[in-house]
Amino acid sequence: MPTPPPDPNPRSAEKKTTKAFLLAVQVQPRAAREEIVGLHAGRLKIALHAPPVEGAANVALCAFLAREFHVAKGEVAVIKGEKARTKTVRITGATDDLLHRFRQRWGL
Repeated sequence: MPTPPPDPNPRSAEKKTTKAFLLAVQVQPRAAREEIVGLHAGRLKIALHAPPVEGAANVALCAFLAREFHVAKGEVAVIKGEKARTKTVRITGATDDLLHRFRQRWGL
């Protein structure tokens, strides 16, 4: 059996991905801007445009975090607190490097 050709992208070895991690968040719906506000009571406070109606804020939260972690929307899921402002979110597929920089930036 022939050996596979070398990887044309030498940086691909740096792109290790995490299996999954949990993120505790506090959502501020109906905000003027979508942004990470900072830490609030040990949770990452995230401001979103969407109202807290019929899951709109949950969808917006997942889309926002998918952009922040450069993963597909399907890789982000609210696993606790679907009808509350305090939520636990599972994110899969983010690179270890990005996760490390995110934790350093926000003190997690």
